[in-house]
Amino acid sequence: MQRHALNFFVLICISLAPSMAHGAFNGLQAIGFSKWPIADVNALAEMYVSVGGDLEIRIMPKEFNPARPYENIDIFTRSVLPRLDGRLRIVAYMYFHDYYQTPCFTEPRFDWRAFADPQATFRLDYLERVTEMNRWIKKLWPWIIQNRLQDKIIFECCPFLEDYLEIEGATNADYQNLVLAIEDRQVDIDKVPVTIIELRCPNNRRKDQRSLPGIRLERHGKFRDVSGWLEPGDSYSNDGTVVTEEQFKADQKKALSAGIHTAWWEQAFNGDSTSAKPCARKVAPSFATDIALKQRVLTILKARE
Repeated sequence: MQRHALNFFVLICISLAPSMAHGAFNGLQAIGFSKWPIADVNALAEMYVSVGGDLEIRIMPKEFNPARPYENIDIFTRSVLPRLDGRLRIVAYMYFHDYYQTPCFTEPRFDWRAFADPQATFRLDYLERVTEMNRWIKKLWPWIIQNRLQDKIIFECCPFLEDYLEIEGATNADYQNLVLAIEDRQVDIDKVPVTIIELRCPNNRRKDQRSLPGIRLERHGKFRDVSGWLEPGDSYSNDGTVVTEEQFKADQKKALSAGIHTAWWEQAFNGDSTSAKPCARKVAPSFATDIALKQRVLTILKARE
């Protein structure tokens, strides 16, 4: 039976009910996580376990580590999940907003129209990224079931980090085609055994981005600038915007109380910004030596204390 976009988005809303009943998640916006040294991956795992509660991590696997995109998050998940007194939300971004500058891959401009054509080369290449995520989840899932952890983890997929839909002259129908292509790959082709929630992270230059029925949003920047566009179940991060720890903590408190997920960003999580190529960046938070950074992370994770 053919699925329709509206039905798909309603399904997403239904699948969110358990999460919202427990409240919003907080954690890190660490898009360079797939390139972190293993010592930092393990150090962050210990911090998550020590804090507990409903925590999240947002990552961009493919752009930073094309060869082993899900290796670090697999290690992290297997370490954290059995010991976490709470749940873990994992958000994976499929495409980088600066693809048009100096990408690590030979990529054209994002072809929004391609998702209406099942044979379009851009669509097929893009969906291979989705399949990589699906393969990781399918490999991880038997371990999750064996350890009875299926109620402690949530997987989410963001098709495009800070997308330029309206700026590039694309339409809501184009975005619906993108989401439906991802769903088709997840459900009908790769047969992922768990619902993967989709969300949209638009560029902040346009305000009218909640025109797709039922879809959740993620917004970046200063909270005071984007909070008016967010609703319970949406997500916020200061990604790309330097704010003080004290300011973020104040914003985090407001967001969490409103049912909005929050993720703290620092440049150290993404690596040296002088290189536009994510895969060429050195990314090493160095928690063992940067005690101040470690303390900031712990303070952010302990938002509910």
